[in-house]
Amino acid sequence: MKTFTVESDHRVIVEIDSGIYSKDVVAKVVYWLSRDFTIMQSLESSVWTLSLESHDMVNWDDVKERLSQLLTDYQMREVITAETKDIKNILYIKAFANVEELLSNEEV
Repeated sequence: MKTFTVESDHRVIVEIDSGIYSKDVVAKVVYWLSRDFTIMQSLESSVWTLSLESHDMVNWDDVKERLSQLLTDYQMREVITAETKDIKNILYIKAFANVEELLSNEEV
């Protein structure tokens, strides 16, 4: 997260580096925060800008901590998915190869 600027008791502006966090990561974070906030987002010059607004009083320090946790969580999930993609594909191939062998043995 590049910046976290509290503009009022009900609004904060967050800037996130798109070189560090992908579009998918930011979208998932926005989804999970959208229950509690009205969120406007934009991408300009490799920086995601999120405007979070709440109708209630909010402890912005708690929100900042939650936002940081969500960004880290979804970024790690993305890395793990990318790193385990080949293993998953091998398991799928092996699993379906065994089914084909079983089916061909039953036909005999």
